[in-house]
Amino acid sequence: WVALAGAYLLAIYRGVPIQNSVLDGLANASLINWFAPAASPPWLIVSWSLQVEWIFYLVMPLVALLLRPIPEKRRITTLWLVTLLLVIALKGIGERHFAYPVYFAIGITLSLTPETQAARFARRMPLALGITSIFLMQLTYAFLEPIGAPKPAWHVTWFDAFAGAFAVCGGLVFVKCALEPPRWLVSDWLQWLGKHSYSFYLWHLSVLILVFHWANNSEIHALLQQANWGLRWLLLIGVSLVVTIAASAVSYRVFEAPYFAARSHGR
Repeated sequence: WVALAGAYLLAIYRGVPIQNSVLDGLANASLINWFAPAASPPWLIVSWSLQVEWIFYLVMPLVALLLRPIPEKRRITTLWLVTLLLVIALKGIGERHFAYPVYFAIGITLSLTPETQAARFARRMPLALGITSIFLMQLTYAFLEPIGAPKPAWHVTWFDAFAGAFAVCGGLVFVKCALEPPRWLVSDWLQWLGKHSYSFYLWHLSVLILVFHWANNSEIHALLQQANWGLRWLLLIGVSLVVTIAASAVSYRVFEAPYFAARSHGR
């Protein structure tokens, strides 16, 4: 909510038109505006993923109740049959909603898979192959179709192929990192970055907007225009990175750390 308020104040500071009625505020704060973003545009664009996350938390108990009476050896098959039905239903709505049940199902499948079996699979999988595949998919999709391209109901687009491939490759990378992480992945600085990554995600776009707005509307603008374009972008991204890391560190300490401390003490 603090990040949401920050994005709202930043839009006002920049003079960007923003819907700010009481209903818009409640819709953004509860994340239900993402069900109809055209009617109530988001103040913080990255909040879409948070809506998907809380929907998962609401749906997960229902999935558990559905799978509980199913014999253990048939639970994964049942899970994917339900997932397929959800994919078909959500494809009828349009946009990209159909992909989310697939991502959820991959995580649930891992939790239902015997740990020794999943670990053996993860041990054989090269992490570099998964990461390279995801990078190439992102690059290919960027060339084939604009990210914001419309995705009408029942129309098969490049996004469908991308979503399916990303679910497979992303799921494989997730299994590898969760069960058999390489030594460099558990280094102190990467663990620190991992702890702060949620705050980093929430604040990074606002920081980028603020830094570029400052660079375009201050005395430094003329100086930056004289610099080589590569150096100019390197400076702006470097400053944005440093500020985002600092903001995420403060955000983690103020909001997340007290919660984790309280939870570890059973409060």
